[in-house]
Amino acid sequence: MVYGDEQDMLVHLGYSNLALTQNRVVDLANASSVPIVGLPNAPLLAVRALAPDSFRVALATDQGSGAVELWQIDATGTAALIGSYPPVPAGYTVQPFFPHRHHALEATGALLQVGEGPMVFQDVIVRREIGGSSVVVYDEANDPLVQIHISGLVTEP
Repeated sequence: MVYGDEQDMLVHLGYSNLALTQNRVVDLANASSVPIVGLPNAPLLAVRALAPDSFRVALATDQGSGAVELWQIDATGTAALIGSYPPVPAGYTVQPFFPHRHHALEATGALLQVGEGPMVFQDVIVRREIGGSSVVVYDEANDPLVQIHISGLVTEP
């Protein structure tokens, strides 16, 4: 066994034998770990490992306003703010407390989120970029043969 801690669950596997838990960066090769320092206590939406030795995490920092921030955690456990995502387009919603499968990070740091449009059962995918735009990239209303109601998002490694 290389990792086991019911009090600090594994969140994501990374590069260079690293893993991210809720509170630490763990080196699975030698079973050492360092605490994460500087990360706000906020719900985790999505995680992505970055080569050679860090992780990016999207956090719902203010659920009331829908604010979401992108943070980077390096191998020393140091967290640094990358930036804030723009608001979701008017008339659309995304819920930060949806399961993790409804949020995904692209390699660029863009955040993809399953959401809802103004019509009943109108599922959409919203793409939000740090320092850029927030746009609906898929809308069930335009392609009713592809339904995403119970689907999840997947990005490449």
